[in-house]
Amino acid sequence: MPVYTATYIHDGKKFLSNNSAVVINEAGVVLDVLNEIPSNAIQLEGLLCPGFVNAHCHLELSHLKNAIPQHTGLPNFVTQVAPLRNKFSEAEIQTAIATQDKNMQANGIVAVGDICNTIDTLTTKKNTKIAYTNFVECFGIMSAIAHQRFEQAQQTYQQLLKPKFIVPHAPYSMSDALLKLVNESDASTIMTIHNQECQAEDDLIRNGNGLFVDAFKKFTDNTYNPQAHDCSSIAYALQYLKNIQHLLLVHNTFTTSEDVALIKDKVKDPFWVTCPKANLYIENTLPSMYQHWIVNHDIVCVGTDSLASNDTLSVYDEIFILNQHQQIAPEILLQWATYNGALALKQHHLGSFEKSKQPGLVNITNWASEMPAQPIFNIL
Repeated sequence: MPVYTATYIHDGKKFLSNNSAVVINEAGVVLDVLNEIPSNAIQLEGLLCPGFVNAHCHLELSHLKNAIPQHTGLPNFVTQVAPLRNKFSEAEIQTAIATQDKNMQANGIVAVGDICNTIDTLTTKKNTKIAYTNFVECFGIMSAIAHQRFEQAQQTYQQLLKPKFIVPHAPYSMSDALLKLVNESDASTIMTIHNQECQAEDDLIRNGNGLFVDAFKKFTDNTYNPQAHDCSSIAYALQYLKNIQHLLLVHNTFTTSEDVALIKDKVKDPFWVTCPKANLYIENTLPSMYQHWIVNHDIVCVGTDSLASNDTLSVYDEIFILNQHQQIAPEILLQWATYNGALALKQHHLGSFEKSKQPGLVNITNWASEMPAQPIFNIL
């Protein structure tokens, strides 16, 4: 029955006092959190915290590291992903997926909300310690093929492991007919959507113009003719996604306080998933809403996005960037990276040092008065 104490202990919600200790059994289940250090406690250097939760990832794109240049803007980025992803062999794809699954484990990640357009990750997910939630993505801008696109998502959904949900890609890539089909799906008790990742998204939905229009015309032999909806992109999507109660909104780079208010009015349980390194990689900017979310006690989670838009799949690297660029306190960031992510994915046995939970124990041995740029992980 190991008992651990450390220079710093964060329980998933806050830093504990200096005389705290965590008692676990051999299976890693938390038996108690003590406010007095017993004589048999194992003393750890640095930080002890629960395992990290990566609330948004595209593991199947792990073979695309360095394939797309930085700072291209989202419209240029998304048009490059599909052609590039098929230029690699099956062996290369599978090796990259397996390698990044192991890397995430080594970086203290215990759960992942993973976007799936294929079943490429299935073999790795059958043999991993990470708890994956599979989000099978729908996308299609033409209403005429909405049923075909939804059926394709259903075929992928049937082959993946539980928990799994059919979800929309993003407001800019969904016809109203496809949004309606996703809304009516019994699979989508947890929903996730890429939200307001670039200004061009709102330009398209609000005004029917912008950089996405030219890109989509090329894909549709110039038949794409978008309407102006005179509202933000997420307001448009929520007109059709009426059944959603539990929603992960990803990126939110150009989300406004008005959008936040609208979403909180329409959705019972919204979760704001931030992927700062991907935002910097693609659009070279960060969301403006961090302080708004903190002041209003909104539930913020952390994602890595994919290696097409990042150089690591490390939740720690994401919160380090937020600490450096936004001066957000480590106590808050660690909650975003652990407890909040577990809530978002409904992985309630993870995320915090509470009795009967099995959250994983991560020890960053070189954590001191400041967050280290290059953490040294000890996975217990």
